[in-house]
Amino acid sequence: MYAAEKGQLAVMDVLIKAGAALDVQSTCDNTALICAAVRGHNEAVDRLIEAKATVDIPGEGAGTAMMKAAHGYYTPAAQSAQDLCMLLCVGT
Repeated sequence: MYAAEKGQLAVMDVLIKAGAALDVQSTCDNTALICAAVRGHNEAVDRLIEAKATVDIPGEGAGTAMMKAAHGYYTPAAQSAQDLCMLLCVGT
């Protein structure tokens, strides 16, 4: 989760390849996908989705990664939030 939150892609790749649990929730109920989305780490979000992280787990405040992106928490650009929503809605 820390690697996703910080956008440390190389660390994420090693953990995903090693079979790390992707949907573990923090003490605040956030998943790695939520942490990456909230911090605006587009590539981390993409990697987690490709690795089949669950996209509809509610985190802190009961919002999923998609909901947080739709409400503007996904900060790099508005287009990035729309792209994430499209990815999640398609169910890749």
